[in-house]
Amino acid sequence: MGRLFACSIALTLLAGPALGCINDSALPSDEQEFRSQYTRATPRPAPVASAPGRWPVVAGGLAMLGSAAALVLLNGRSKG
Repeated sequence: MGRLFACSIALTLLAGPALGCINDSALPSDEQEFRSQYTRATPRPAPVASAPGRWPVVAGGLAMLGSAAALVLLNGRSKG
């Protein structure tokens, strides 16, 4: 119970500075200037590259899932 409380306090303290990013606002003139820079430039077509597909990601996920299952099955439950 003490660990849960300590972790929640640590998370609260570390997440505090994120409120500064959430409350960030830009002036309308800044937004218009930002958009005008990108509307003047002509977009170039994206280069076509061969994507490896999703199989490496699926294989990595299955490997991690299998490793976790093996750890649980081989070690059993903690006796503490």
